[in-house]
Amino acid sequence: MYMMNTDTIFIIAMNKGKLALIFVESLTVLLLSGAFSQAAGQVAADAGIRWISDRYRVSKPVSLIGLEHWKPHEKTAGQTKWINKDGKLILDLFSGKPKNYASVSLVSKKEYGNFILDFTWIAEKGSNSGIKYRFKDFGGNGWLGCEYQILDDPNNGDGKKENGRNSAASLYNMFAPDPAKKKLNSYGNRNTGRIVVLNNHAEHWLNGEKVLEYEIGDEDWKKAHASSKFAGAEDFGKNPKGLLLVQDHDYPITFETITVREIGGQKASPPFRKRGIWRPVRPIWK
Repeated sequence: MYMMNTDTIFIIAMNKGKLALIFVESLTVLLLSGAFSQAAGQVAADAGIRWISDRYRVSKPVSLIGLEHWKPHEKTAGQTKWINKDGKLILDLFSGKPKNYASVSLVSKKEYGNFILDFTWIAEKGSNSGIKYRFKDFGGNGWLGCEYQILDDPNNGDGKKENGRNSAASLYNMFAPDPAKKKLNSYGNRNTGRIVVLNNHAEHWLNGEKVLEYEIGDEDWKKAHASSKFAGAEDFGKNPKGLLLVQDHDYPITFETITVREIGGQKASPPFRKRGIWRPVRPIWK
């Protein structure tokens, strides 16, 4: 194994017949069979949201893996089976549900508005879970939030319903992920997810690929909302902030990491760097 962490790597390359100097910023290189593609996917994912850190103040990542960041959702308060073990957040239903078990989802102790949420999970066969965001009480319609669906698609019937609107990485019951970009690893294997929320813009990422993006309140949103389970809640998704929720759907699930970076106000002036991780510098010679 060879690992190199560096802030800047200088590369000499040919550009249209001329020798040029190129550098890559904030890149981790992993020369390890089996890990390289995952690392490359993460680099690509980070490059895909570089425009946010270029224009907005973004906080340092904060881990939410510890149970101290969560509390049982008041509507489902009961005997929780969520545990911290080996640095992971686990819904410990591997031996099945106890007698008279009532699902207990967890909600964050803090509200979030604009943020980047990164997480890794391992599903069991047939597992169903999810992460909800901007979760709030809609009165007569109950507690609702936009949901990044976590599902073992091939072994759970929900993944085949609604033309993919209920499948893994979907905005649950609203928008399906792009099937051409979606690469879901099978149960028992690690998947990485990312949720980006900035005002009315949102993105879902899966294993280094942006598989879905949407704009809250536009025409596509209105059509999807009207045909969804949330049609009765007129302002669904439009609240500027809310809680996070990790879902107990009566299946075991393991979260290896959950980190959040909050997005603040715009920077005073635009940076020089263009969008993307590559930037050519003047040729060494002509």
